[in-house]
Amino acid sequence: MMEVVFNRPVDILLRLLESITPRSILEDFFNRFGAGEAASMCLMLASKIVHTENPISNGTAEKAAEAFEDPRLVGMPQLEGSSSLTNPRTPPGGFSMGQVVQEAEPVFSGAHEGLCVCSSRLLFPVWELPVFILKGGSGSSDAGLENGVIVCRLSIGTMEILESKIRSLEQRVGDQSMIRNLFGGYSRNAESSEGAASNKRQRLPYSPAELATVEVQAMECIRQLLLRSGEALFLLQLLSQHHVARLTQGFDASLQQSLIQLTFHQLVCSEEGDQLATRLISTLMEYYTGPDGRGTVDDISGWLREGCPSDYKEADYKFYLAVEFLERAAVTADAQEKDNLAREAFNFLTKVPESADLRTICKRFEELRFYEAVVQLPLQKAQALDPSGDASNEQLDEGIRENVLSQRRQCYGIISSALCSLKGVSGQREFGSPTRPTTINKSVLDKVSRDKYICQIVQLGVQSPDRLFHKHLDRTMIDLGLENELLEYGGPDLVPFLQNAGRQPIQEVRAVSAVTLAPSLAGHSITTSESKYFELLARYYVLKRQHLLAAHILLRLAERRSTDSGDVPTLEQRWQYLSNAVLQAKNASSGDGLLGSARGAFDSGVVGNA
Repeated sequence: MMEVVFNRPVDILLRLLESITPRSILEDFFNRFGAGEAASMCLMLASKIVHTENPISNGTAEKAAEAFEDPRLVGMPQLEGSSSLTNPRTPPGGFSMGQVVQEAEPVFSGAHEGLCVCSSRLLFPVWELPVFILKGGSGSSDAGLENGVIVCRLSIGTMEILESKIRSLEQRVGDQSMIRNLFGGYSRNAESSEGAASNKRQRLPYSPAELATVEVQAMECIRQLLLRSGEALFLLQLLSQHHVARLTQGFDASLQQSLIQLTFHQLVCSEEGDQLATRLISTLMEYYTGPDGRGTVDDISGWLREGCPSDYKEADYKFYLAVEFLERAAVTADAQEKDNLAREAFNFLTKVPESADLRTICKRFEELRFYEAVVQLPLQKAQALDPSGDASNEQLDEGIRENVLSQRRQCYGIISSALCSLKGVSGQREFGSPTRPTTINKSVLDKVSRDKYICQIVQLGVQSPDRLFHKHLDRTMIDLGLENELLEYGGPDLVPFLQNAGRQPIQEVRAVSAVTLAPSLAGHSITTSESKYFELLARYYVLKRQHLLAAHILLRLAERRSTDSGDVPTLEQRWQYLSNAVLQAKNASSGDGLLGSARGAFDSGVVGNA
């Protein structure tokens, strides 16, 4: 019986390679078993993934690899139906109206077929089967999921053996001498001979070198599939070692059901598989970095970065290092050390702003009162999501702009949420929503501390060159009742924002004399919502000692009209506007107040010469 086992075709090929065998005998072997099957045997021997009576020596493995690469044995990629392009009955250089020209398609060599055969024999047993199973439950209902536990279908030992074979095959195929130089010299010789005869026959759609390149690219795709499969098996082993049931106990029923239905094919090739793998890795990292963690990020990251780098990249490593620093900062009593740990986490996250879940991570920075990260990280992510500034490009399609702007708003909303928390209000509102949020219980911070952190957020936001964020910040502060802070720390975009928010542009103001005010603006319709922004603009001008402009705005508010009878200011309100306008006009006329305010108005472009 053992003689039968070790007289398989692959054993015959092994003995041929171990001995000094004429090439004709090796060619006869390829002819008898077919180039594809023989090439797959060479690949198994070269990768040492087939069981043999004695270990395969390195020399024999190299001979098998050379046979796999030899175009004289495995053949060359050709065009299907290419022989029909030349008709023996058609004279050279002639043309036959009755000739049917077939569309030629590439037919790959035995090397490609051998790689496909070898790969499929390894992957087929697990390809369409579920990765996880439910033990002790039905899996058809929530109750069934609760009564059972999720485990890997294959044992750790089985997955380890399969991973080892797949990785050995992938590494052998990925060897430079096997993929990059495949058909190299032979295809160049064939192309040169074709060039000499190109004037005697019709030019084929692909040259031999181009066909060889196409086949090498196809083989590279298979190698990538093997690589991803090996990484998936490694991840499954790591999850099994940490008990899948424990890692997934916090998953909801829908996510658990998705895990049970996940096939190996989906885990390797689908977007859903990538998402579930990322979620499982995240849960595994929480096991290590949580308050009762069993180690450090470096402990588990070393395995993940080596075993499945496609699922755990350098950006993930930096992110989880930041999480680890935040966890340490949360339990540290010393204020200086807490701040240092938070800054270390911030420094890591600034290198990977687009890959972090900022809504969750910035909440941790809020708890540590490290608001520099709360402002800078969302703004960096907004820039990373829209590096070319499409959200402000009015020449782009409106749908594209709105999509990019929506992504930016999500980032801006994280900063708005921090302001809401400090102000003591709740509710995530859409950008520019006129409704005020609902008041909630304020944090344990005293008013002085809250005001300090609010000012810090505003100052950091104003320093940003992102003008779209400036508009978002201005509206948020007005909605939260932070007008005083807005007027004090507002940036250069504040005046244009208040003007545009009021919709009507400011009319020209002429400084005729030291006691002459702006011409009457009666007749202009201004709604109550618009008047709010003009009132802030008037306050801003007073704060900046531009009294003439403030008087002009107040006069306009006093004379405003509205198409809605319920939106007309009362007589008392008009009198108050006029009184304040007169007061500002007097302030402007005293000393050089008028000249200074007028000069500032001209410089800012708000007031123009007649």
